[in-house]
Amino acid sequence: HVTQRHDLLGRLASMRRTFLIQSSDVLVNFLDTAEAELAKPPKNASIFKLQNLLDMSLRSSSSHVDAYNDEIRCTFAPHTLQATIFKIMGIASANDDGASGGVPSSALDCFTLDYPAAFPLSLIFSRKILTKYQLVFRYLFSLHTARRALDRPGAGLAAVRTALGRAAIAKGRDKEDDSRVPGLMRAVDKALRVKHRMACLMDALVAFVTGAVLEPNWRKLEAAVNEAKNMDEVNDCHTEFLDCCLKDMMITRPKLLKLVSKLCAVSQLFGSFVSGLIDPAHNLLVSTLAPIKPTLRRQPGTVEELLAATVELLHGLADACDDKDFAGMVQRMEDSFDGVVRRLIAAAKDDRKLAELPSRLDYNGFYSRNS
Repeated sequence: HVTQRHDLLGRLASMRRTFLIQSSDVLVNFLDTAEAELAKPPKNASIFKLQNLLDMSLRSSSSHVDAYNDEIRCTFAPHTLQATIFKIMGIASANDDGASGGVPSSALDCFTLDYPAAFPLSLIFSRKILTKYQLVFRYLFSLHTARRALDRPGAGLAAVRTALGRAAIAKGRDKEDDSRVPGLMRAVDKALRVKHRMACLMDALVAFVTGAVLEPNWRKLEAAVNEAKNMDEVNDCHTEFLDCCLKDMMITRPKLLKLVSKLCAVSQLFGSFVSGLIDPAHNLLVSTLAPIKPTLRRQPGTVEELLAATVELLHGLADACDDKDFAGMVQRMEDSFDGVVRRLIAAAKDDRKLAELPSRLDYNGFYSRNS
């Protein structure tokens, strides 16, 4: 049987674990080690280093049992995902994804996988089929990395918010204290709320494309491959599976792809902007307050020292936030993100295939109430 002769189901399962990111622990392990390399421009990033990091991630994760891990290769695409799709579909506005004309600004924007299959497997995993797998992988990769970017400032925001609570105590004792602490508290609270809402929406989007699109279509593919009697039938059901995924995941729908790409871009921008301001203050708080905290029980008087040091550091953060217009930037990114979500929900309501998406994105009615 065609599926047994070349262990086709085993190879498809391997493609699912890697290209379709079924094994999320592989992605987490890889990004933990490769994040700095992926942040470099493509010409400066080492594909050899990324390949080694990917191999280590595959061997140290749940995919270590996969007999075909060694056949997966890293590579860089010449254009961003959106520009690639537009070129394939022959859309003239391929430069709409930025001033760069679709040229990736970092290795993260063009990183993808490859699977150089030898004959006769190359009849099934042809270059055309692999290109479709790569498009799905890059789309999923962008969603996961955008969601990960939102977690980047989480620890810093939480620590600064705790410090602001202490500073509020000190302010209550110091009647001459200025309004910088409560102003910063409002800005940090706002950033925490926006971060949480963005993260929930990106989680819902990932859940839709994996649970409502990939999973049911994969089950159909497995059933069809088991019943296939020759290579032509395997290729037909394989192509149908990928075409359905590309369409239902909104990859080959230019209008919806642009909206999803915008959500990813705003999420990345929010994570990098907030962490760029908050993380240095968080690190300074940890290094400054760490020597004081162990003495609190033995020397109660050091509480005042702790509060004073906290307030001083937060005043510096408040000044930095004012210089960068922290509150204004968070508000503008929130407005941009919410506007794109509403447009995506409206567009999805007009498509029967995406009927489940609006209820997932607007699960608590927030966007419909505030439209």
